[in-house]
Amino acid sequence: MTEYCIIFTTANDAAQAKKITDALLPAHAAADVQTTEISSAYWWKGEVRKKPEILLQIKTRAELFPAVEKIIRENHTYEVPQIIAIPIIAGGKDYLDWIKEETK
Repeated sequence: MTEYCIIFTTANDAAQAKKITDALLPAHAAADVQTTEISSAYWWKGEVRKKPEILLQIKTRAELFPAVEKIIRENHTYEVPQIIAIPIIAGGKDYLDWIKEETK
């Protein structure tokens, strides 16, 4: 497993994205959270749904995935929120050092 990862989740609106971000950062569970407006299409309960969402990209250490997942679930309204981690296999040493420092 790599030491760092990006955790992706989606929120139904900017207010929910802010709530999740405001829970992650003070806890030092994440060094950085970026948000982007997206359009999602997905299967849900037997039908295709399409709606705007906010994508959160959460930069952290891989070992903190359980803490990040817990915070997302505590602050999310979705029945089954997307919570997935992608390993960071390489990155600028100064940026990775910053992630490590901010997530202690």
